[in-house]
Amino acid sequence: MFERLVIQTKWRRIVALSVATIVAVGIIWIALSDSATVKISPAPSLTSDELLDRFSAFGGVRAQTGDVPAPDSIDFLILVIKDAEARDSIPAQLSGQLSELVIERLIMPVTGETYQQVVSRLIDDFAPNSTDFLLLVIKDADARGSMSADIRQVFSDLIVKYLIMPATGEARDQVIFRLTVVDSSASALPTALISTESITDRTPTPTATPTLTPTATATRTPTAAANKWRGLTVAAEDRCSTYDSDDYRYSQSLEDKIVNGMGGRIYGPYSGHTFASKSDTDIEHIVARSEAHDSGLCAASTNVRRSFASDLLNLTLASPSVNRHQKSSKDAAEWLPAKNKCWFADRVVRVRKKYNLTIDRREANALERTLSGCSSVKMVFYAGASSSLTPTPAPTSKEPSALDLYDDNGNGKITCAEARNHGIAPVHKGHPAYPFMNDGDGDGEVCE
Repeated sequence: MFERLVIQTKWRRIVALSVATIVAVGIIWIALSDSATVKISPAPSLTSDELLDRFSAFGGVRAQTGDVPAPDSIDFLILVIKDAEARDSIPAQLSGQLSELVIERLIMPVTGETYQQVVSRLIDDFAPNSTDFLLLVIKDADARGSMSADIRQVFSDLIVKYLIMPATGEARDQVIFRLTVVDSSASALPTALISTESITDRTPTPTATPTLTPTATATRTPTAAANKWRGLTVAAEDRCSTYDSDDYRYSQSLEDKIVNGMGGRIYGPYSGHTFASKSDTDIEHIVARSEAHDSGLCAASTNVRRSFASDLLNLTLASPSVNRHQKSSKDAAEWLPAKNKCWFADRVVRVRKKYNLTIDRREANALERTLSGCSSVKMVFYAGASSSLTPTPAPTSKEPSALDLYDDNGNGKITCAEARNHGIAPVHKGHPAYPFMNDGDGDGEVCE
């Protein structure tokens, strides 16, 4: 009988947390999107006043419930997000949706950038659907003055009410008290890891000693070394949502950028062939779109998926027979190119790192066998190999150097911002751009 009660209680908590998460997504979407009471224009023409009107409308509802408002500082909002993350209450899909909303509503109207430009500027080494990326986006909006106190307070309120309280069983004022009064600076642990069992009122107890709550962080414990490979999480593929190639659309105009990145050559690195015309080639995704979907992007937003599909770091050229039949959607355990294996293997790792994709053990083993024998991961251009009946003359002009390709301001150096703008970050020691970059820690990788 007791075991049955325990199981029933556990399922009730799971259902409650799931419902709370769905409600949070809906309410945050309403708070940032068109509401039933506030009619305003779409995001590109959204003004600060209109944003405040939208949040004020939601705030009016909040005030009527008698809830104690959360602090409106950016520091408190960051604490709230980290606390919810530590309790595994922010699914990847929710993080991606919140990041997308902040970018579209609070950053793009201020900077004039496109969504892809904002993501490229902020992506660093985090996945767009990660909590780390959400924090970067919020800090960027706050630095630009568009994350006002009202907006910060609304976000904090929603996360406390719908993501933390259902997970901890605390009252609202207990959560706010714990995150604003308890000082975790004496240890390396975040505030979210401090137990709240001894907090019964708003008065701090000097003799109370914060203790760790193992159950709050069990699912966030760093993966064992045996489940990591070159910084990637080793895990089986998991199609957590239906794959639709329409979510991974990309423009054929990218072909010109790919050609420019290879010094103007219409070149297929997999075969070492130079083509007479772009019509002889396909745009090839080094990590196939469906493979990326099953490795983590199944939980990402459509914007993130399309950013992946158009990322030059993951694009090259290949003949239709190679792209559509030989490689298709295979991973590195199932297919490796005849030429440029080291370059290919390095790109697979870099793309997976950039989008926080997992990798299965078979592919990790195959890539390790390749990379362990590589002295360089630079793309090799094989001379005299043409896949067309019409010979392709060798380029007469000097092949562009790394500075020609990536030094946007012409100062003789390549910064991480420039590297990310061109889709080559993180930059490894064998990359042509590496000699022109500052590797401060000397680990052979820049902008990691």
